[in-house]
Amino acid sequence: MKKLIIFIVFTFSWFCFGQIPTDSILKKARIGIYDNPDESLRVGNELLGKEKDPNKKIEIYLVISNAYVAKRNIDKSLKVLLKAKELLNEATTVELKINLVIYIAIQYQHMELFSKSFETLDETENYLSKIPNSSSKFSNLGKMYAIRGMIYKSQANPELALEKFFIAKKNFKQAKLSKVNLSNLSVVSYNIAYCFIEMNQYQNAKKYFIESASFAKKANAKSLEAFAYKGMADMYHLNNQHQESLKMLEDAEKMAENSGDLLLNEGIYKGMADNYLALNNLTEYQFYNKKFQDIRFERKQSELKSINSSIDNQTKEMQNKREIIASKYTKMNLVISAVFLILAGILIYLILKKRKANLAFKNKIRGIMLNE
Repeated sequence: MKKLIIFIVFTFSWFCFGQIPTDSILKKARIGIYDNPDESLRVGNELLGKEKDPNKKIEIYLVISNAYVAKRNIDKSLKVLLKAKELLNEATTVELKINLVIYIAIQYQHMELFSKSFETLDETENYLSKIPNSSSKFSNLGKMYAIRGMIYKSQANPELALEKFFIAKKNFKQAKLSKVNLSNLSVVSYNIAYCFIEMNQYQNAKKYFIESASFAKKANAKSLEAFAYKGMADMYHLNNQHQESLKMLEDAEKMAENSGDLLLNEGIYKGMADNYLALNNLTEYQFYNKKFQDIRFERKQSELKSINSSIDNQTKEMQNKREIIASKYTKMNLVISAVFLILAGILIYLILKKRKANLAFKNKIRGIMLNE
């Protein structure tokens, strides 16, 4: 269940960038991330090779990164994101900077670097405080509170998570009701439902799973709709309604058929295995448990690569900081040495001048005394 929430953060992430103005080709690539992530990658890489403007390049990088997330290749997604981050200072669009920083916060949340995620969200809030109220601002506020809610949810604090999710939902509803925000509302409702499951409030959970599926259907986001069905299946399983749970999982499997999402299929197969085991159908249990284990291994390998990449990046950042500090100290030492030499030279000059003056004065006195 916890891992499922982590996936939703990433499915949420590509919708976060749906409001950036783009040409029709890039917009089509973004919309097709779920149904055909390979095509989105092809289009994104093709556009990237031709683009020179840093704002557009960041947009393209974000599409490519999210397409890799849709394929559960977190390692490549992170590498692409870091390339986009290198262009952050060159970006001139405030909205784009906000979206990029939010996506970085999502990555930190995914890797359970919660303090870094909160730090990045605070940076985002600083950007948002400088712009007037608008659909875009409400949408970004919704994203921020949703991420905070997901962090609290993963820390087993469903009450505080619900508080943040409801604020996120309120902000999304104040934004333009586009497919983007309908999808975001689906994600938030899904997470609200799981909070209620953790609090053993199953009727409330069912209400929000149904709401999540409804938002997803309006947005034509089949993968999110599949997750809502998967959530209801989990709820039925916890209530020992195994046949109902299997029916929901079968529907979810059909919806997720072309998504290529490892985590979604992992959750579906695990749910099927658990239900068949509860029904004492060992043949079906063994079949789906094997599929679950295979996909889980593949996903874990991808996440491990992502963590290694993050460690490498953190090491590089620390090395760069050390080099900058060392360079500053070197320059400072040179300046101090130069100042010292100048002051020493002046002091020596003054001393020699004083000695010369004293010597001249002594000679003058001596001359006067000899004349007498």
